[in-house]
Amino acid sequence: MQVFIAFISVLIIFNLFTVKDSLAYTKDEANTSIQQADEAVSSAFKAVLEAEKVGANVSRLITKMNEAAVLLTNAKIMAYKENFHDTIELANSSIEIANSVKYEAANLKFSTLSLHDYIFKISIIESLVGVTAFLLSMIFFWRWFKSYYINKIISLKPEVKENVDS
Repeated sequence: MQVFIAFISVLIIFNLFTVKDSLAYTKDEANTSIQQADEAVSSAFKAVLEAEKVGANVSRLITKMNEAAVLLTNAKIMAYKENFHDTIELANSSIEIANSVKYEAANLKFSTLSLHDYIFKISIIESLVGVTAFLLSMIFFWRWFKSYYINKIISLKPEVKENVDS
């Protein structure tokens, strides 16, 4: 039993040192992750801006962008405090959110452009049908009016006046 407890103690101590070594990040790694997160957030912001330019509703994406920016700011604060492990975790979370926002913004932009294209095509078709219907109704009205007017003129009898001096 004592051997088992000693073995477990050695494993626990070994795990504590190996976990601590794996969590030890350098300042350069932290700065690199912050720079990558900064680029990801900037890229996501540009994608959201492009989606907004085509008329997409990006309010939900703005909320997520805000969350990524807050994580990036917290990562910079942790780097200033030299807590590089938390810095890298926060920066990676910010990158994850920014990449998902960028992907959603691209999809939203594509769907909005597709919707605008569809609406434009429907408008063209409706205009063609409307103009055609209007022209046909005017032709039928003109034919009816023309035949009515001709029949009315033909049915008229000339007036004959008596005692007309010539």
